[in-house]
Order: sequence, then structure tokens, then C-alpha cells
Amino acid sequence: MPHPKAQYLPGDTPPDLPGQVDRRIRSRLDGSHLPDAHDLVGMLVTALRAEVPVALPANPATLANDTEVFQETARSLLGAPGALNADLGLFPANLRAHAMAAISQQDPIYGAYTPAQAATLLEPFLDRIARQLVLDWYQQSALRVRPSDDIVTLFHRFATLAALGATGPQDAIGAAYLAAHPQSPTFQPVLPQKVKEALTEGLGRLESVRTALQGAGSVSLRNGVDARWSTNPLVEAAASELDDEKTSLVTEKALPSTVKNIKAALHALTNIVDPGAHAGLPRPRFTVVKAAGRDQNIRAYTEAGGVSVTIGQFDGADVVAHEVGHVLENVLPLGCWLDLMRLLQGRHAVAGGGDTLLPLHPGAADTTLAKECAYRSVMPAYPSRSGDRGSYAARVYGGDSPTEVMSTALEMLVVLKSAKTLLFDDPQVLAIVLRWLTGPGGVAGNTQLLTVALPTAM
Repeated sequence: MPHPKAQYLPGDTPPDLPGQVDRRIRSRLDGSHLPDAHDLVGMLVTALRAEVPVALPANPATLANDTEVFQETARSLLGAPGALNADLGLFPANLRAHAMAAISQQDPIYGAYTPAQAATLLEPFLDRIARQLVLDWYQQSALRVRPSDDIVTLFHRFATLAALGATGPQDAIGAAYLAAHPQSPTFQPVLPQKVKEALTEGLGRLESVRTALQGAGSVSLRNGVDARWSTNPLVEAAASELDDEKTSLVTEKALPSTVKNIKAALHALTNIVDPGAHAGLPRPRFTVVKAAGRDQNIRAYTEAGGVSVTIGQFDGADVVAHEVGHVLENVLPLGCWLDLMRLLQGRHAVAGGGDTLLPLHPGAADTTLAKECAYRSVMPAYPSRSGDRGSYAARVYGGDSPTEVMSTALEMLVVLKSAKTLLFDDPQVLAIVLRWLTGPGGVAGNTQLLTVALPTAM
């Protein structure tokens, strides 16, 4: 299957999940590094040479055990002209072929092996090598930032590590991640009414939700949080606007409304995010574009070692929170994004979405707006404006496949009235978001409810 397209249009077939996960991992949105396929080829050859004994087996036609099969496979590969110059992605197939060449058809144990059986035999030996290669690669330079453990451990499987060098359709890494993190068999993307009401009641008892319902931006900061988020945000004018007049937008003593809005949004979010989860999040950095209004497509983006959010001069606290939501979706573990995507795709299926996406702006004269599309997912707290268009919260993007679920949820949580709407109209979205923003056990309570509401198990 191919990676997601650069852009999806109304009426298109939705992107496939393995391809989306694969692209998301390879994009390294959190600023981390994946092992380099070219580096790994040389390291793999060195590791294979270390596995091959100098002496040949006592009886090459009757190999004594699986270890001898592996050793003779490596010997055969290392002796083949040009085999060591192959791309990393070709090594699994080459090793299978050399295993069949190393095994005599007269071998009483291995002679009848098929290529698939030979591959299974080689797997534990190659996985052991893969784990060591990954460890060594990251230890070679302090500049190589390790991704989270759920990503690193994927490459402890040789087949997945080799996929880093794949030149064809790229979804093997995504498929491996999904296999390691399956969807909960009890998950329901649309909750029965009684379950929905019970979930609303349970979430309403959480401190973060109670705070949001009081107005998270108007109450004192919770103990244990990093107050720099809200009391001293990093704000600068856009680099192209550093003249005296425009620099004063963010430096004058009487703080402009933009900075007040940034502080208000971060104060509210600081009160909602659990201190334990908050400690691992980078400090936001905001770039303010003067005279840019809500109509501009201002997007959040991340850089290694920090967070950069570009907003317009007139954007309010809800817009600031929305854009910070995009950043959090990138820097939180991949499991957060996967939960959001499984919710969207699950609701799309329940709505009978089939193979077509809905327009967000049907009949729009603006060609950019006319191209925007969404899953057919019903999003009760952030509904579409009419039946012929999708909800913005269900928007479909190409490329790295960001979502609008986290961002619209945070946008609602910093406004008292909207926070109540989210809790009562779509507690499932709130439960999924808080699962990742409030740390382990943050939404723990009625386990039976959560096994239905959450796409992946706690």
C-alpha cells in the first residue's frame, strides 16, 4: 500500500491506516531520529561476519542444528559477489535465498525446508542482531535522539528494521506498529446513550474537568505545574517584521492583547494537563504575525528541542489552544495520534462512509477551501454546519496525517461554555484526550466504561 497522498479531496477514498502510521513514524515529528539504512548495511555485514566460524561444519550436507544453518547462511551471503552492496531492504530476501543454498537437499532435517520455513528459522538470530545494531547506532552519537520506546522496539525485529531501506510501497513499519498496538476488541466508536451518560458523570469528577468547568483560565495554577508555560511564554514577532513598530507588538510594557491571549490559553491548559504529563512537554514558543487574522491558515509546527506556534495578532485564547493542540499531538507518544485516528475512522465506518470523503466547504468559490475534506464521522460537540459537509473536527489531511480532534478539544476546554458542551455532547473525545494529557491513571475509574470508550487498552 502507498503512503498517504499529499492531499485528499472530497469524494476520495480515505487513506489506509498502515500507510498513515508508517508515514507518521518516518516523519519524526517529535524531532527524534530513526536508524539510517545506509549506516546499518555496513554494521549488519560486520555483525554477520562475527557470526561465522572459521571452520566449516563437520558435515555440510547434514547441518547439526539451527545455529549451523544460520552460520552457513551468513557464510553463503558474505561470499556472494555484490550481495553486500545491496540495499538494506533486500537483505531479508537475500538471506532466505542463501539459506536455501546453504541447506543440502539431502539433509535429513532441513532438506525439505521451504523458503518460508527457512525465514522462520533465521528470525531469532537476525532479531538478536537487529537489537544490537539499533543500540549501537544510537550510542555512536549523542546527537542521535531516540524516539519513544514503542518506536525503538519495532526495530528490534529484523524484518521491520530492514523496512527502513525499502524502496517500494512503504507500510511495513506501520503494519508492525499496529500489530504491536492492536485496537481494543471492545472499543465502540459511537457509544450507546447510557454508556455516554455514565462516562460524562465519571469524567465530571476528574480534577482537570472540574477545573475546566469552573473556567480553567480563571482559577489559580495547580500545584506542581511548570508555571513558565503560562507566566512567561516565549513570544517574538515574525522574523520578517523586526522593525521598531512591529517588534513593539510583543515587547511593550503594557502587554498587547495577543500576549494576554497566549497567557490565558496556556494558563488554562496548564491547569488541565496533569503535572506528571506536563513535565515532559517542551515549553511553547510563539511567533506573532502582525495583521494576520483568523482567515489565514496559520499552522502549528515543532522543532527539535522546542515548540513553535505561529499565530495571528488578533487570534484569541481559543485559537492559541487549538494550535497548541496540534503541537501536543506531535510531541505526545504516537499512541495518542493513533487513538484519535481510530476514533475518526471508526465513526466514519459507523456512519456508512464507505470509500468517499465529505467536503468541508461544498460549493466554495475559493479553490483551496473547495479541496478541504473530512471523514463522515459524526462529531457531536463540534458538528458540521449542514448534512452535505463534514465536521472540521473530522478533517482529513494528507502527508503526515494530522488530525483536528486534539486541537478542537483543547479549543473547547479553555472556554467554560464549550468545555461543558464537550463533556456532555462527546465525552468519548474528552476521555481519549485526557488519557494522554493527564498521565497514567488520569482517566482511570470505571474500567468497563473505558474498555468501550478507548480505542486501545489502558
